Amino acid sequence: MRYTSFHDLTEKIKSRSGLSRCAVAGADDIQTINAVVRAKKEHIIEPLLIGNLNAMREILVQKGESLSDYTLLEQTSSENGAQLAVNLVNDGKADCIMKGLIETGHLMHVIMKKENNMRTGRLISAMSVMEAPFYHKLIFMSDAGICMYPDLGQKKEIIRNAVDAMRKMGIDNPKVAVLCAIEYLNPKMPETADAAALKEMNKNGEIGNCIIEGPISYDVAMYKHAAEQKHFHSSVAGDPDLLVWPDITTGNIASKIMDHSAGGKGGGLVIGTKVPIILTSRGDDADGKYRCIVLGAAFHRE
Repeated sequence: MRYTSFHDLTEKIKSRSGLSRCAVAGADDIQTINAVVRAKKEHIIEPLLIGNLNAMREILVQKGESLSDYTLLEQTSSENGAQLAVNLVNDGKADCIMKGLIETGHLMHVIMKKENNMRTGRLISAMSVMEAPFYHKLIFMSDAGICMYPDLGQKKEIIRNAVDAMRKMGIDNPKVAVLCAIEYLNPKMPETADAAALKEMNKNGEIGNCIIEGPISYDVAMYKHAAEQKHFHSSVAGDPDLLVWPDITTGNIASKIMDHSAGGKGGGLVIGTKVPIILTSRGDDADGKYRCIVLGAAFHRE
């Protein structure tokens, strides 16, 4: 299955019988609550709101919501709110965690604590998803947020995390483009050697459930005519599902160009943890936060 838009993914989620229970730390924020209320009304999540009780109640009442329809939990500090969210996961009462109006560092510090059992032994990585007018389906990308300069082993785990996440969303055997500046091996460009090694790992079954191509440049990966002009033959060319960035700087800049200058609409998650972490920016509007909620809810199985 492939999704042409966030709308398609949302409709798939709505067709499921179960709701993803989302623990929202720092929910005393109007943009966060706007996104959460929309997702609740569309039967995407069952929210568990953690924050300042008076502030959350005031925002919900202003929106015309009945307080009895929401579970509200008081947080005394950012770290306390994060801990309450983690506790809900470990108690089997939440399927994902969303960051509201709290510092990312406070949330991740609590999640990373060994005693909270949120780590799985896998690398923790960031995965973003973009709906762009220049591409025919949702494009997944990793890692533009956590792993700064991943080595070969980390790139392998980044791919495994993303492929596993995509499979939970119903995307089987995704096509993976390991991006470089060029489409051939150059010993002076170590990212090309990593890309070639990852492709070989895929061929010998060490990385499964996907098709990996690399090294491959962005134009060849995204546009079939570019591949044809450069005589590059691959089923991935012109049709990748996942772009793997060589480093965080490349990924961060490219993602922001797509989002801010090329008409894209994005969302993202932290994966590799026990449950997906919806790590929105405090500057995101309600629509951006809503798209991230959709991605978190897409992990939920009936």
